[in-house]
Amino acid sequence: MISEIINIDLHIHSVCSLYKENDKSVLNSTIENLDVLINKLEEYNISLCAITDHNRFDYDLYLALKQKIQASTKKIVKYNLPGVEFDVFLEPNSDKSRCHIIVIFDDSDNEKLKNLQSNMFKIKKLESEDEAYTIDEFEKVLKEIGLSTILIVHQKQSLNNDSG
Repeated sequence: MISEIINIDLHIHSVCSLYKENDKSVLNSTIENLDVLINKLEEYNISLCAITDHNRFDYDLYLALKQKIQASTKKIVKYNLPGVEFDVFLEPNSDKSRCHIIVIFDDSDNEKLKNLQSNMFKIKKLESEDEAYTIDEFEKVLKEIGLSTILIVHQKQSLNNDSG
């Protein structure tokens, strides 16, 4: 039974996404500016959030945000989840564009979270905004990370879209 409705934001980028963000909007999204993020989340009554950078995971940023949320006296923002926004070609050998898959990870194994990004990069490290994982590489990355996940495909167009 649902006891309350909460607002969530699972699509927040930090400076770690800078290699993909042409408008440089993430330049100030750093660990030093987490208070600004928390204030904005509180302003919009967000209870649950995740920093889901493009093909990157900054454990120190995740942990610092978690600690600031726990120390907050307002208690509007209750929790942050570890996540990554992956660029993935779901249909290899086609002319269809890549899609974005937001992956929210189980946070019960801190050691696996600490190694999340290095385990991603064991399979492949994306360096330019045009690169993406193949579906096989994406599946290997998730297996290498070894955490339970929730996958959310980021839909920018209609469901009957033929371009990807």
